[in-house]
Amino acid sequence: VTEEALLGLNPAYNWFVVERTALKDAIARAEAIDTAIYTEQSVTDADLPGAIAAAKLVLEKREADQAEVDGAAAALDGAAAKLVEKRKLTGIAITNAPQKRVYLVGEALDLTGLVVTASYSDGTTEPVAVTAENVSGFDSAAPATAQAIAVAVEGQNATFAVDIIDLSNFVAKVLRWLGFIK
Repeated sequence: VTEEALLGLNPAYNWFVVERTALKDAIARAEAIDTAIYTEQSVTDADLPGAIAAAKLVLEKREADQAEVDGAAAALDGAAAKLVEKRKLTGIAITNAPQKRVYLVGEALDLTGLVVTASYSDGTTEPVAVTAENVSGFDSAAPATAQAIAVAVEGQNATFAVDIIDLSNFVAKVLRWLGFIK
């Protein structure tokens, strides 16, 4: 009796001769995928739950031949390959520092002109909105030179520097330099 004859007479014989390891592995890989890290559109397009269900049906189908099992594994891997990761913020840079970088003691921070550019995992860049909530390190209570101002966006940081001057001290220095006071 040939193997072909056994397959024709007893479809359950397929269960023992068809290699299903690749399909089992493909199902395990697919079930382990965290779809939260992929774009909603790609998750919808891939229909991973549907592909897993179809693969499990083939896995349990006693009459499935090797081509059907291999096809189910390939279809499941193909569905997983359609998933597109959400882009991730990988860094930020100060593209343009604020217009005002010299402050008098007691003045408030002015972010006018500040441009922060975000870099993403997909290689793209784009400007991001920055508000006072994204900025730390500014303290105009006392004079300071090159005070580091930190900008934080989604865990990424960049800095720029400002100077804080005491105008009364500045005027006194100028008057001394000019010789009006000693």
